[in-house]
Amino acid sequence: MRMLISILAASSLLAGAAFAQPAPPPPPEHPMAGAHGWREHRPDPARMAAHLRTALQLRPDQDGALQAFVASMQPPAGEGRERKWGERGEMARTPTPEKLDRMIARAREHLDRLEKHAAATKTFYAALNPSQQKAFDLMAEAHMHGMGRHGMGRPGEE
Repeated sequence: MRMLISILAASSLLAGAAFAQPAPPPPPEHPMAGAHGWREHRPDPARMAAHLRTALQLRPDQDGALQAFVASMQPPAGEGRERKWGERGEMARTPTPEKLDRMIARAREHLDRLEKHAAATKTFYAALNPSQQKAFDLMAEAHMHGMGRHGMGRPGEE
């Protein structure tokens, strides 16, 4: 009998200890949220310009085209997680046709930004000499190849 009481007492102590442990932290709200999420890492225009200036050995007369190119890669003010996550609750209550209209409007905004970025890239590229263009092409290829691993490349490419 004593042994049975000892076993019950020990098991209740162990059960109590298991319940006393703190709960694990909740998972992030989105796979890319948190300290190392991709939205947290915005490009630094000054650092990017310095890198391109050095890597391409740019001349002072090419700086204006460089600045326009770097500026074209910056997201517009108010764009980002706050806007996207803030709309999530509102979007859940929005009728499907209106959701589709918003998706189309956002896609048009993205296309407009892409066209402006392409124009700035072409202007910058035209300001480069042939050896700088070749180096820029290699840098762009490496950058775009990396994007292919995140769902932006052609099917079958890695």
